[in-house]
Amino acid sequence: MPPSGPKPDGTIHLTVTRRGPLPKIVMDALKPPSSQPTTNDSFGRNQFHTLGKLQAYEQRSTQPAIGPDPARMKWIISMFEPIDQDNLRMYQITFLDLTSGQFEKDRELLESMIASLAPAQEEGPSLK
Repeated sequence: MPPSGPKPDGTIHLTVTRRGPLPKIVMDALKPPSSQPTTNDSFGRNQFHTLGKLQAYEQRSTQPAIGPDPARMKWIISMFEPIDQDNLRMYQITFLDLTSGQFEKDRELLESMIASLAPAQEEGPSLK
């Protein structure tokens, strides 16, 4: 289904990877501290949320401009799928070479893509 807004400005580069099995302690090590520093960065995000039986961790921040290079977005979504009681599989989506300007122009489309992520419908253990 095509997006309902304007076409993206340029090309979106991303990688999708799958790792595992990994011990569940990996997910615990990624959890952010309980108190987050206050920031005025409207691009920033550092949060866990649930997608069906998956736990998703989204990290998004702005990397400052360096010389002639524009400010860039660091945006990684990690999803953890339980394999058994002690192990999980990790999937990651990483946006590459995304400038803050490109992100701002295409923010609605990009955020709607991420919001539409959903696990396949099948039975299995759950991370709780």
